[in-house]
Amino acid sequence: MIRIQIIQSFRKLVRDRLYTLVNVTGLTIAMTTAILISLWVYDETHFDHFHAKGDRTYRVLTDWQFGGNEETMAFSPAPLATHALEEIPEVERMVRIWSPWNVVLHYGDEKIRVGKTLLADTAFLRVFDFELLNGNTATALQDPNGAVISEDLALRIFGSVDVLGQPLQLSDKMPLTVTGVLKNVPSNSHLQFELLVPFDHNIDNFVGEGSLTWTAFNYNTYVLLRPGIAPDQVGDKLTELMPLEEGKTRKTFFHLQPLPDIHLGSGHLSFSDAPRGNLSNIRLVGLIGLIILLIACINYINMTTARQAHMARDTGIRKIIGARRATLIRQYLLEAFILVTFSAVLAILLLEICLPYFEQLSDKHFTPEQLFSRTPAIIVLGIILFTVIIAGVQPAFRLSSFKPLEALKTNHWRGPQGAGLRKILVVSQFTCAAALIICVFIILQQLAFVKAHELGYQKEYIFSFNTVDSDPKQLIPLLEKEASIAGVTASSSSIIDVGNRYAGFEYEGKEPEADPFLYVLGVHPNFPQFFGLELTDGRWFLPREMDTTSVIINEKAVAALGLEDPLGKWIEFRNKTTITGIARDFHFRSLHHPIEQLAISQSRYLNEVYIKTTPGNTAKAIAAAENIFAQHEEHAVFDYQFMDESYDQLYKSETRVGQLFLIFSCLAIFISCLGIFGLATFSAERRRKEISIRKVLGASFSNLIYIFSRDFIKLVCIALLLGSPVAWFAMTEWLQDFSYHIAISPWVFLGAGILIISIAFVTISLQSMRTALQNPARSLHTD
Repeated sequence: MIRIQIIQSFRKLVRDRLYTLVNVTGLTIAMTTAILISLWVYDETHFDHFHAKGDRTYRVLTDWQFGGNEETMAFSPAPLATHALEEIPEVERMVRIWSPWNVVLHYGDEKIRVGKTLLADTAFLRVFDFELLNGNTATALQDPNGAVISEDLALRIFGSVDVLGQPLQLSDKMPLTVTGVLKNVPSNSHLQFELLVPFDHNIDNFVGEGSLTWTAFNYNTYVLLRPGIAPDQVGDKLTELMPLEEGKTRKTFFHLQPLPDIHLGSGHLSFSDAPRGNLSNIRLVGLIGLIILLIACINYINMTTARQAHMARDTGIRKIIGARRATLIRQYLLEAFILVTFSAVLAILLLEICLPYFEQLSDKHFTPEQLFSRTPAIIVLGIILFTVIIAGVQPAFRLSSFKPLEALKTNHWRGPQGAGLRKILVVSQFTCAAALIICVFIILQQLAFVKAHELGYQKEYIFSFNTVDSDPKQLIPLLEKEASIAGVTASSSSIIDVGNRYAGFEYEGKEPEADPFLYVLGVHPNFPQFFGLELTDGRWFLPREMDTTSVIINEKAVAALGLEDPLGKWIEFRNKTTITGIARDFHFRSLHHPIEQLAISQSRYLNEVYIKTTPGNTAKAIAAAENIFAQHEEHAVFDYQFMDESYDQLYKSETRVGQLFLIFSCLAIFISCLGIFGLATFSAERRRKEISIRKVLGASFSNLIYIFSRDFIKLVCIALLLGSPVAWFAMTEWLQDFSYHIAISPWVFLGAGILIISIAFVTISLQSMRTALQNPARSLHTD
């Protein structure tokens, strides 16, 4: 019996080619999209789940109170781990991690730039389960000069992973010996690195003595608790370890963050060097995948119920000769299962083509172990089952409910409320598509606003690089001599994203209860003029000399310090300085943040060099900078980046979301139009006689197109009215992440409406034109 039903189902699908083609195309695209999004969502929500002791592993977070504010950061002082191991019995192991910049390995005459290096305590590989291809987990980090390198790094340097004992040199800091080769770190680990070096005995090579005290919050610290220990209890004990001066109020507190929560639970942190996930974006993208799959299922339901007039006689005859309703339901569900399974096979084949592009777009890498594991198989089977149930059950029960005598009386039997259901479903799918398109328009507008927003400084035709061995102040005179270079300056960190802050300092005119903070940027004397900063009062630094006793603050800092006449007053950070100028406020962080208080001072410790060039001289300027860099940087690799590119990196997450929205919105529109095209085809066939009579009575071509398409366009307009408030609410919430953002304009909804209506009209017209151009005599003769 089942074999006969399978054969009958295949015959139906082959006979109704248009029906099969529309449904298979829509379902294949939707299922491919759903699988890709499911893989991405699963990967995002399962960060760090591969560690066996992950349920007992925590990262130490620091709550810091200052200036009436409280912030949380993922950094803690170096002595915390040592004292915790000695004084807190609930702690099984502690691991400190620190990441240096611009690490270069030397092997013979080769210089190899390392993606990311971690200095970590010896317990690192016993707390975290990173698989070693060569070496011993227990001893790999015991040798002070030992180095654990990744599989990719081993292949880049040696061309093999069998390299234990091979010598390397880490810049001018220390000689290394390979003691382990690590399997490439999974992409769903918040710790990403290519080189692992022991923390003890080596951290002194990178940081000063003051960076290892209780006041230097520079390190990630991880705690492995003994089984059954509550993290809150340990957090309180860690806080008590922090020395407190007599008479002072405690303003620093520690608490523990579970390892699996780090990726998605770090959005509130002020400082964290780990990549942060966004649970709202994950839910949003997951919802889009579900919507696209539902749109394809709606197409199946609409197409199946639209052809019910053709199936009515078949169903009526089957019932008359004794077919039970359960048999008919099984037949229609089997047809849906065959169609969906065939689409799933095509989706898997399409997945192989799309996966590299999706990885690039989503900044993910799915390994073969991930793709061919149990999880993707469950996802695919779940999507197939979900689609069969959603797309197949309603048509199966509906079509099997035909009354045989009514079905056999006419070729145009529609069944109860069939057209009404189709209208509701068409409105539903276009509502989703319209909301997505409106969201895309708003996201693209915000990204354009971010790129065009006036920052308060110049960033065009400027590129920068970091120094390791040399002093930028020695490079600047050499670079200024190059004809292709229009200007050179340097700073302690990038002007695009200043992160250094000071609190607890003294200044002239400070109120007893005041406790403000300042962002601090160390610069070369010509820094303000180089970037075109504006001065509202006072003077800039003295040119061509170290004016280390002067400090320039912005307008926000004047308000934060509560100074009415700030010029000439002193501020004491590391040393006492005098306020000599007030700079106009400018953006020194992303537009997610408001402009805050900033102090600019001259510093001897600079490592970011900026070079300004002019159109037509960029390549020459880069070549000149590289040549001078090579002469003074023996242990570093020249790696430059244009400021425009650096600035765009601040909005990498939003750009990625915008690209995903754009692609998925286009797919949603395409699948929706595919369904409306199929419905228009069935409608044209059913109304062929009506159209022929209208043509004979003198109806024009344009009038026929209007008559044919007006009902569908009405549905699309209703969908726009329903989708617009949904999109407005979602985007209003999304824009709240920016301190500076666009106002949502009514023109966005009008533009999106015109676009969607135009696409729908063209889709319907393609079919209606063919029907309107047919010879009416032939159609009437046939009927």
